[in-house]
Amino acid sequence: MSSWLVEATGIPAIDAEALAIVERAQPFPPFPADTAGEDFQFILPITFDSLAPWDSPALKAKLNSICRGC
Repeated sequence: MSSWLVEATGIPAIDAEALAIVERAQPFPPFPADTAGEDFQFILPITFDSLAPWDSPALKAKLNSICRGC
């Protein structure tokens, strides 16, 4: 198996993490026996949100519901 970036972000740390996600997901389940000898290519879109966790609207709403005026 091999993995590569179809489109790099230009930010080396993010590009490295996208590839590391694929590495951590291994081992992958085996292909069905009737596909032996065939090549497959999968494209996995990975999106990194540019919001810091503390800027998340969902998190802010949750915190506001727990702590009014904090």
